[in-house]
Amino acid sequence: MTVQSVSEITTAGKTIEFPDHNLAEFAFWGRSNVGKSTLINKLLASGTVAKASKNAGKTRRVHFFEVKTPEFIFSVVDMPGYGYARVSKDKRLVWEGLISDYLIDRNQLIHLFLLVDASIPPQKIDQETIEKLQLSKVPFSVVFTKTDKAKQAEVDKTISLICKLNPSVQRFQTSTLKKTGFSEIQEFMEKTLAKLDVEKM
Repeated sequence: MTVQSVSEITTAGKTIEFPDHNLAEFAFWGRSNVGKSTLINKLLASGTVAKASKNAGKTRRVHFFEVKTPEFIFSVVDMPGYGYARVSKDKRLVWEGLISDYLIDRNQLIHLFLLVDASIPPQKIDQETIEKLQLSKVPFSVVFTKTDKAKQAEVDKTISLICKLNPSVQRFQTSTLKKTGFSEIQEFMEKTLAKLDVEKM
């Protein structure tokens, strides 16, 4: 996938601030500090689109970007991470409500990429999120990040456990160091767009 340009559409802290457009949307979500911003920047060949930070919970609003390739115009959505403890309960409830509204009611959403850290043992919150998504009508896949941050045996064990509990879920493995997995996700995005009657260049 050759990205020609990326531009920010808007950021939303409330449902009414979601953009009113007809662009197909790919959303990226995961536990705080899972490497979401890094993944988005790699996919879009940009180092500045999604703001990566060493401090978990940096993304606090829903960020919408317009992406242009030679074939398509679509949107990438950077969602606030879950499982971040250093915020008040009220703020966490606001985030959860915002995300829930987006996932349930957003007609433009065509696919959700759920990011899971493969360098650590499976987290309960990740499994609970996958189970909730499976009960919903949201099409999603699991992207295992940080596969270069632990021994291969540990990474394989985490992936195996997640996949054993969720055998039907499509998955991808990415490594920033080895630069692997990103082209597979890009190809999947292109194929998904090609199946839809989306805006073409």
